[in-house]
Amino acid sequence: MVLLREGMRVVPITQCDISLERRFAFYDQVHTTGMDIHHTPNACSVVTLGKDMTFRDYAQGAFRMRGIARGQTLHLFAIPEVNALIAKVAKSTVSPTVSAANQREVLAKVLRDVVGWLLVNSMRSETLQFNMLCEQAIFNVFRKNAFGSLLAEYSNFGSYAPTQEAIISLDMFRERLDYSVENAI
Repeated sequence: MVLLREGMRVVPITQCDISLERRFAFYDQVHTTGMDIHHTPNACSVVTLGKDMTFRDYAQGAFRMRGIARGQTLHLFAIPEVNALIAKVAKSTVSPTVSAANQREVLAKVLRDVVGWLLVNSMRSETLQFNMLCEQAIFNVFRKNAFGSLLAEYSNFGSYAPTQEAIISLDMFRERLDYSVENAI
């Protein structure tokens, strides 16, 4: 889809009469995966680095440009807070003075630092997801046993007072909600 400046109309990209050279494409993080919009051979892209970005997120955004190293270029933008996070992981800072002689070395170091930080973020994200999965698996063990107990006694519910085991088993499936409101900030 293309949003036209004139009249703020949205039209399908196949019906857009704007040349590739005059187009501006924006991909948000959610919509970078799987997007394949053609750009000019000399197109310039900007990838913004966010504090929770992983290597996969970065790669998905960067490779919307299908012609990197064949004329298309990529620029990284990061806010100072993200730069500080990168420097913390890299345990160094980039020299503020860049001469023509060492520009290539400095750029290579910056790219290594950024990729290293993105990989560390990926590992942190995977570790967090693994821990959450383990926690869910532990709760599932108790719920599985409770479910078996309820299946054994379900026909008795309503005809007599349920056993203590049945009440505890049923309670395993309740999700308590806290409606209390704090009176201070």
